[in-house]
Amino acid sequence: MPDFVGKGGVNMYVVQVFHGYITTDGHRTVDKGQAKIYQSRDHAERFANLIGGRVKELTASVKAS
Repeated sequence: MPDFVGKGGVNMYVVQVFHGYITTDGHRTVDKGQAKIYQSRDHAERFANLIGGRVKELTASVKAS
């Protein structure tokens, strides 16, 4: 998973429930690295509304090599 920074990069969204994130297999985890990432806020919000979660925006930057 890319490093998270406050500015620049690509916008990504995760669905957060309680103090954790939803994984790709539908479980809750506190590890942000295992969270299912949505590239569309609309898709993330639709899923979050179904399960009673909220959307959290993550901004990732790509490191130059």
